[in-house]
Amino acid sequence: MSKLFWLLAICLVAVSPSAGLAADLTLQIVDYGTYHSENQQIIKGPTVASGQRREGGQTVLLQRTDRVPMELGARFGVWVIASIPGAPAGQQVTLRKINRFPAPGLTNPATGKTTLTE
Repeated sequence: MSKLFWLLAICLVAVSPSAGLAADLTLQIVDYGTYHSENQQIIKGPTVASGQRREGGQTVLLQRTDRVPMELGARFGVWVIASIPGAPAGQQVTLRKINRFPAPGLTNPATGKTTLTE
């Protein structure tokens, strides 16, 4: 589980809520591992390291593991619940997520640009 903690720490290090609430943010790990997704929309975007991202659809956990398979098309993820203790129910909080990729980074096949973060 300690490997998962560090993976989460690296992936979520830059997740922070709106001003003044960062110290109170808690993350609860619900599940992690390899997933299968269906009916997702592929959205192209210049701010995404790979050149595209997926949204929506239905996602199902295939196997709970802290090992990321090295195979094309594999999907690994972490499902977390972010909350702020004492916040009013239903309060909306804006979060910012930054992905950090290990060296040598992730290369966009269309542009050839390599990045360590997105």
